[in-house]
Amino acid sequence: MRIYFERLDLARNDFERCLKIDPRHREARLALADVLVQMKEPAQALDVFQEIVDEDPSDHAAVLGLARANRSLGHDEKALKIIETLSTSDPDKPEVQAERGQILFELKRYSEAEDWLKKGHGNQVFDGTTVYKLYLCLKELGKTEEAEKYFAQKESMERDAKRLKALVQQLAEHPRDSSLRHETGAILLRAGNESEALRWLNSALTLDPNYKPTHELLAEFYRSKGEIQQAEAHERRVRGETDPPSSGSGRGH
Repeated sequence: MRIYFERLDLARNDFERCLKIDPRHREARLALADVLVQMKEPAQALDVFQEIVDEDPSDHAAVLGLARANRSLGHDEKALKIIETLSTSDPDKPEVQAERGQILFELKRYSEAEDWLKKGHGNQVFDGTTVYKLYLCLKELGKTEEAEKYFAQKESMERDAKRLKALVQQLAEHPRDSSLRHETGAILLRAGNESEALRWLNSALTLDPNYKPTHELLAEFYRSKGEIQQAEAHERRVRGETDPPSSGSGRGH
């Protein structure tokens, strides 16, 4: 898995190369359009999203991207109509909830925006933009004390993102360092990216099956999920017992 962080230029080049080989590659088209939005080129992104939606109106990711591109272009009413279709078909999707909140914020419908942004954030959307919009929204509503809590969360996210970028660089030089893999997994777990976090944490245990911090973190994680058997297996390893955990710790990078 290639991780780009701020290197959107590298991501764009990779996806454009992929599309030269296969111009109809759906995932590459979606990924390129997402990058274009982030690179402040929403008009070009909109064309890509619209093309995919024309081919398959039920394509959730493309419809969501179309809403984001329209919002980035200042077409907020149109973006709201698009996102409302997803709110009907996929009401529990955190990315849909967060996007609807951001659109409502741009329309200055702050009370509604607060509700939708909180829904998205509460469903583990690790998105600094969403949290920052929630901070601004609460400020507009005069909820200053609550707003400051979200601002602190945004700053914490930014610190984690900066550290994660440094960890990837360190791992390139020290790929067998369990502590670096553990820290990467821990940050991703805080970010709500559970599947990727577990791969990194389990890869740390592949290199060092007795690495205590990872067993402690996985025990806590599985207990929070109600997966008591797996939690207890990691707790035994924390105590120095040799019964291997049943978490599939062979998965890794």
